[in-house]
Amino acid sequence: PDEKRLRKACGRGKKVIIVNYNDKSDVWWQQNQGKLSRFKNLSILRFEESEVKELEKLCQRSMQLNVTIQDAEIWVSSDLGSCTLTPRYR
Repeated sequence: PDEKRLRKACGRGKKVIIVNYNDKSDVWWQQNQGKLSRFKNLSILRFEESEVKELEKLCQRSMQLNVTIQDAEIWVSSDLGSCTLTPRYR
């Protein structure tokens, strides 16, 4: 999202979280880091693309996922398998 949208969201919400997960997010962060650091209620999480691809394998039209969050890790399981996501805060 651009700075204008984030400014609006941060002005309206108590907490704003952006989740990004691919290599393009690094470029986006480098371009916007200075502008976004002033928003104290904005958090930015990054997931490794390989972790997201593992999560994608668990997705289907009708699915039931079990999610456990512990020690800064997110463990997701379904009938198709499981994966672990580790969010990295910027």
